Amino acid sequence: MDSINNSRKRMFMKITTRLASLGLGTLGLLMASNAHAACESNVTFPAQSSVTYKSSGFGSSGPKPEALAEGRNQAIRQAFERYADECLTGGQLKIYIRDKDKFLGQATSLVNILYEKQDVDKKNRQIKTMMKVSVKSNMLQAMFADDAPAAASGSAGFLVYVFAGRQAVQTVEGSSGGGSTKVFDTKRTDIQSGKSASSATEMSAQQGDTMMTAQQTESMSKTVTGGSSEKKNDIVVGDTVTMGSRQYEMISTKGMDATFKEILTGNGFRPVPFNATTRKCGCRDPEILEAELAETGDLSPDSWDMIAQCLQEKCRIPFFAVGTLDANTPMRSKVKQGMWQVQAKVTGKVIDLRDFLPVDIAAFSTRYEDGFDSADNAALEDAIKLLGKTTAQEIASQMNAAGVR
Repeated sequence: MDSINNSRKRMFMKITTRLASLGLGTLGLLMASNAHAACESNVTFPAQSSVTYKSSGFGSSGPKPEALAEGRNQAIRQAFERYADECLTGGQLKIYIRDKDKFLGQATSLVNILYEKQDVDKKNRQIKTMMKVSVKSNMLQAMFADDAPAAASGSAGFLVYVFAGRQAVQTVEGSSGGGSTKVFDTKRTDIQSGKSASSATEMSAQQGDTMMTAQQTESMSKTVTGGSSEKKNDIVVGDTVTMGSRQYEMISTKGMDATFKEILTGNGFRPVPFNATTRKCGCRDPEILEAELAETGDLSPDSWDMIAQCLQEKCRIPFFAVGTLDANTPMRSKVKQGMWQVQAKVTGKVIDLRDFLPVDIAAFSTRYEDGFDSADNAALEDAIKLLGKTTAQEIASQMNAAGVR
C-alpha cells in the first residue's frame, strides 16, 4: 500500500513540475474578444412580426384587439427563440426543443419588454410589431429545475465532483511568414513585317560627242510591329506557419463551489466535493486526480480503480463528475475600459456508478465565460464563479434531458 502511495506522490510531483516548467502548449485556448457577450443579462434581443387581420366591423378598417395581441405575442416568441438559440447550453436546448410549446406559452412572463411599437397598414390590413426584450434568466432556470426528474422523484442522489484548474500564465501568439516568392518575368512575343519598293529614272546628258546614261534609284520601306505579353502567377515557396504556445500552472477551482452546489441541489442532486470522501469512503489523494486531469483531461487507470473501490463499492455513490477548467492569460479588456479580462471554460463528463461498470451519461463543454475586474486575479475569480453556475446548469440539463433520477 505504501508503495502505491509513494508511486502516486512521485507521479504528482512529476506532473506538477512538468506543468510549471514546460506548460501544455498543444492545448491552446481560443481567444475571442468579448466571447458570448450576447448572453449577458443586460443584452437585448430584437424581433419583429407581421400579421394579417380582418376588419373589426362594418365601416371600420382597423384591427381587433385580438389581432394586435397576436402580433405582439409573435414578436415576443421570436425574440425568445433567438435567445434560446444563442444562449442555452446543449442540455438546456434539448429540454427546450422537447418542451418548446410549454416555454413559448410562457414567453411573455419570461421577458422584460424594453421597446415596443406597432404599425397598422389599413390598406393591406397588416400589423407590424417591432420589439426589444431582455430575458429573465433566473425565472427561466427555475423552469428547467422544476421539471428535473431527480427533483420530482423526491430522493436526491449524491453527485461527487472534482475539477482541476489550469491557467495560461504566458501566451505566445502564432505567426506566419519567412518564405520566399518565385517571381516570373513577363514573356514578350514580337511580330514584325516590312515592305519595300524601288523606282529607277534614266537621265542623259550631252557631254561633247559622248552620250552618257545614269540611273537613280529611290526606295521606300514600311515596318509594322506588334505581339502579346504573358505573365505567370508568382509562387510562394517555403512559407512558414508557427503555432502559438502557452505555459500553464495549476489553479484552485474552489470559487465554483457555491453556485455549483446551489443549482445542482435545486435540480434534485446532492453535490459533494471529492475531498470530503477521503475519510468516509476511503478515497485518497485528490491532488493526484487534479494533476492527472490538468495533464490529460482524464484519469489514469489506477485512479479509476480507486474511484470504483471507494465511491462505487464502499459508499454506493451513484454519480461522479470530473472536469478541467481552462483559463487564459489575463489581458486588458477591449470591451470595458480600464478593466482586466479573463476567459475560461470547463470541459468534463458525468459517470453513472450505479451499474456493474461505470458509464458516461453526460459529456459537457461550457461556453467561454468572461471575468472582469480592476485586478487580473480578481477577473479570474469572477470567471470561475460564473463557470460554477454554467457548469452546474449544463450538467443538470443534460441529466434531466436524459431522464436521470
